[in-house]
Amino acid sequence: MRENLVGYLLGALDATEHAQVKQALEDSDSLRQECDLLQGCLRPLHSDGSEFPTPPDLSERTCRYVEDEARRLGVRRPRPRSGLGGRHSSHRFKSADLLVMGGIVAALALLFFPAVAQSRFQSRIVACQSNLHELGQALSTYSGLHGGLFPEVPHEGNRAVAGFYAPMLFENKLVTQSSLFVCPGSPLAASDAPYVVPTFHEVDQA
Repeated sequence: MRENLVGYLLGALDATEHAQVKQALEDSDSLRQECDLLQGCLRPLHSDGSEFPTPPDLSERTCRYVEDEARRLGVRRPRPRSGLGGRHSSHRFKSADLLVMGGIVAALALLFFPAVAQSRFQSRIVACQSNLHELGQALSTYSGLHGGLFPEVPHEGNRAVAGFYAPMLFENKLVTQSSLFVCPGSPLAASDAPYVVPTFHEVDQA
């Protein structure tokens, strides 16, 4: 409670603290004596109620004075703490720090890029399996419609190629997407122009 006596005398306490100090003064003779002593010490402050304007350069002169005194007394400024988000963080790196950072980046690269490549490879495998599943169902449906036979490849002419089964599945409307016949890892899959399965007429005219 003694630490609040000065604030009580200067009117710097809030209502609750003021009431607490007032009650304590009523209950304690020793505290009242201390309060009277402090009031006598503060009386010169009230003898002159005039106000003086603060000089505009007071803060600058004060800081300059403190720096001069610190230099004169040999007091060193504390070094700013290094940190990632500190306002006064040190941005100077030693060569050893750069080597460590380089090693960390290299290690992350060795872990990251193979993982990305493996992920892409796995996605291509899944896409390929899906394509083969769709084509297998289309061939099974064709076989059921043609007495258990798969698309027949002619022995001569433009149609005498193994891939001719693709136009046959399209002509029978068993497949509607040309992308099913393209390997996900081939350049055709990455081309801007999508692959289109030719019709019978286009094969014959080729």
